[in-house]
Amino acid sequence: MIKKTIISLILSMTLISPLIHAENTIADNKHSLKYYEKAASRGNADALYQLGRMYYFGEGVDQNYIKAIDLWKESAEKGHALAQYNLGAMIYESESNGADQDYSIVIKLWEKSAEQGNPDAQYNLAVMYADGVKLTLDYKKAIDLYIKAAEQGNSNAQFNLGVIYEFGRGTPKNQTLANEWFLKSAKNNNIHAQMDIAMKYYDGLNGLPKDINQARFWLIKAAANGNDQAKLMLSKI
Repeated sequence: MIKKTIISLILSMTLISPLIHAENTIADNKHSLKYYEKAASRGNADALYQLGRMYYFGEGVDQNYIKAIDLWKESAEKGHALAQYNLGAMIYESESNGADQDYSIVIKLWEKSAEQGNPDAQYNLAVMYADGVKLTLDYKKAIDLYIKAAEQGNSNAQFNLGVIYEFGRGTPKNQTLANEWFLKSAKNNNIHAQMDIAMKYYDGLNGLPKDINQARFWLIKAAANGNDQAKLMLSKI
C-alpha cells in the first residue's frame, strides 16, 4: 500500500487553491475585477496575481488561460510567491502533457516561491529531490524541504516524512518520528495517512499497539474520505 501511495503523491503536483473562492457573487467578482484591474495597471504584484487567478478560474470574466499566464508571469517577475508557484505549475502541466517546455523554468520558479515560504513549492521540490525527477537525487534537500512544508501544515509533506523515517530513506530509521508525522498527516485529513495509521493499529505494527478502537476510528475517517478499502474493513470489524 505504501509504495503505491508514494507514487500517487509524487504525481500530485497541482495548482494552489484560489485565495478568493468561486462562491463569491457575480457582483463581488465585478467589484474585484475593477479593483484589481486598476491596481494591476499600476504594476501591483498582488493585483496582477489575483487578476490572473480570476481569468484562470473564470471568476467574473470569461476563462482565459493565456491571459492568466501573462498576468502571473508579470506578477512572478515582481517576486509574488503564489504567482511564481502557479506559473510553474501551469508550465509543469503543459510539459507533462507533452508540450515542448523547459523544466528548468519550473524549478527556478518553484525555488523562488519556496524561498519565500510557499509550502506547495517546497513540497513539489522535495518530491523531485526525493525521487530524482528533473533534479539530482538528494534526500537531505528533500527532507529539509518536506519539513518546511510539513511544519506549515502540508499533509502530503507530513505523510512523505513519515515514509522517509519509517524506511530510513536518506536518514536513519526512526519509528517514533514516522508515527508522529503519520498522525499529524492523518489529523490533517490525509486519506493515505489515515489508512496507514489504521492498519498499524489494526495489526499492532511499527511501534503502535494493537488497538481495534483506534483502527476503527481512523478507518471511519478514511471511509468518509472515500477510501473503499476502509469501507470494506469497517464492514468486517
